[in-house]
Amino acid sequence: FFRLVTYSFNRTIIIELCKLFSEKEQKSIIDFINCAKKYAKVIEPSRFNPEKQTRESTDIAEYIEVIEGHIKLIESKQDIITNLKVHRDKILVHSDATYFNDLNKLYEKFPIDSNEIDDLISTAKEILECHHVYLLNSHLEIEVHSTSDVDAILWHTRAFDRVWHDKRVIPLNPGLYKAEDFEERLNELINKNS
Repeated sequence: FFRLVTYSFNRTIIIELCKLFSEKEQKSIIDFINCAKKYAKVIEPSRFNPEKQTRESTDIAEYIEVIEGHIKLIESKQDIITNLKVHRDKILVHSDATYFNDLNKLYEKFPIDSNEIDDLISTAKEILECHHVYLLNSHLEIEVHSTSDVDAILWHTRAFDRVWHDKRVIPLNPGLYKAEDFEERLNELINKNS
């Protein structure tokens, strides 16, 4: 079950990141920042000025400079974006026989690792949060989860499941830990057994 969830989640992340950083997709980050650059004057970016406690229009040149920084940031991630697209195209979408029969070839030729994926997700988060500040008059914390987050959740879930089914820990009553008032119920049980 855990392997299946991680496997499925990995595939979903690869496909979604490819869409998010695609130059061909209409609703990708690249499309968004290109449109923001093209229509910077029309969208009227602004920022909050803490000294005056008001929102003020941002100089268009300054906003375009921010966008240029985002474009360079995405370009610096081009290797992992390319490798993710190859994985999507050769394994997930088309099942290329060369790589389907030997996945090691794919990973040797087009390596990806979870740290790079986490970094790419953080890049998307950083860009979207920045534009949210300029365009929607508020600050937004975006929570994006990656496979390493899922691995941790599944790891803890598996550990709890092991405790739950381990007959040696029955005196501890692992089920009590599921309740909101577990401390109170646990103290009652301890006092009862004393």
